[in-house]
Amino acid sequence: MRAICNAGRVSSHSAGGPELIGAVAVSLGVSVRALHHWDALGVVSPSLRTGGGYRAYLPAEVARLRRVLILRELGVPLGEIPALLIADGDTRRAELERRRKELGEKIHQLQNLAEDVGRLLAANTSGVLLSASEQVDVFGDEWDPSWSVAARVRWGDTA
Repeated sequence: MRAICNAGRVSSHSAGGPELIGAVAVSLGVSVRALHHWDALGVVSPSLRTGGGYRAYLPAEVARLRRVLILRELGVPLGEIPALLIADGDTRRAELERRRKELGEKIHQLQNLAEDVGRLLAANTSGVLLSASEQVDVFGDEWDPSWSVAARVRWGDTA
């Protein structure tokens, strides 16, 4: 059951008090429509409504929304988030550790990609072609170094 806030008067900037949905959406970087959707799914439902029917969130609900955003960024499906938020500490910890491990792997992949791009930029700047083994390192094991030779024959220095 939702309560009505101060006969409909809710400050959108009150320190420690309820915040209107628009202000919450802006502070979190999400749309009001997303917050409506999360409310409809029961992910996070505001406990207050203004006299005009606007949703208003208490600080604890805004904190829960921030946790939802972190979980979404980690790739947790929206439908799994409510159960994860109320799960026991061991279950939550195990899921977060699993997600952190995946995140570390992704960071490693992105660092490797950044190094590959750096090598490509250096080669592009210096005009030096990559060796066959460097091409495989940069483009992956599926890369056939003969492709670059064929491209140079076909298109010359514009390849």
